[in-house]
Amino acid sequence: MSTTRVLSQEEIGEVLTRCGLTWNPLLLERAEAYLVFLEKWNARINLTAMRDPLGVVEVLLAESFFGAQFAGNPAGPVLDIGSGAGFPGLAIAAYRSELDVILLEPRQRRAAFLTAMRRKLGLPNVTVWSRRVEECSPSDFPVLPGVLTMRAVGLSRRVVVPAFRLLGGAGRIVLFSSAQAAKGTMEKVPVVRWQRPIAVPWNPAHVVLVGEI
Repeated sequence: MSTTRVLSQEEIGEVLTRCGLTWNPLLLERAEAYLVFLEKWNARINLTAMRDPLGVVEVLLAESFFGAQFAGNPAGPVLDIGSGAGFPGLAIAAYRSELDVILLEPRQRRAAFLTAMRRKLGLPNVTVWSRRVEECSPSDFPVLPGVLTMRAVGLSRRVVVPAFRLLGGAGRIVLFSSAQAAKGTMEKVPVVRWQRPIAVPWNPAHVVLVGEI
């Protein structure tokens, strides 16, 4: 049995404040529930190698919350590719519950975790699709996605071409990357009009890459 201590809502609030992020009681409640649920499921399947609750809040949750602002106000849903343990897509939905978010996760046990977590957090605007991006078609969407998000997903041509096709020729991409890998990532996808990398204020080694297609 795991003996890792989950942070309290007060401690989570202190971390988010240090990161310069705004929060409300509902967000703290959701973040605490996320940590408890993640710890429980991590004992059964390897959702994330990061087990330190402080690291999960600072790196996974808070960075996703920080990046949520760059999704803008899209006409279509946010499509999170390779959602895994829910970063950044599910965390973005927890921070901005007005957004419609589709979590794309082909691994069935991880998709089951995301489905259970969505219910636990009370996020009816989130849906989970257990499929690969290349298995999706624009006709699958009542409204085409307006934003693509990704974290720790290799930007190979196998991912990029079908993903961009789902935007219908226009939209925004928000990537979570290391500062070291940012230049290579942007050069790999020249069709995107990239902004300058946006450093995560409390962790400049990590950046958010925002571009328009």
